Amino acid sequence: MTRLEFSPDADRDLEEIGDFIAEDNPDAAIAFVQRLRRRCHDLLTFPFAGRKRDEIRTGYRSVVEGEYTIFYRMARPDELIIIHVIHAKRDLSSITFSD
Repeated sequence: MTRLEFSPDADRDLEEIGDFIAEDNPDAAIAFVQRLRRRCHDLLTFPFAGRKRDEIRTGYRSVVEGEYTIFYRMARPDELIIIHVIHAKRDLSSITFSD
């Protein structure tokens, strides 16, 4: 069975997304962060379905959920790591991709 891990950056991203949405609607914030986490868990079924993102780093992939892009990689055959969850309008060149 493949294990799902969230990098510290991904955990921080999800917290910031929730905090931002909660400023206007705390219930919507909880629901949306849960939706993002569910999408991450869904990757365990088809981990190679995401778009290859070798331009960022070899082995990275991404999927879109709403206006957010989830970046991830297979660390080992039994471990998928969520690297970042980033709003689509953010400039990727300003993001540090480390895991």
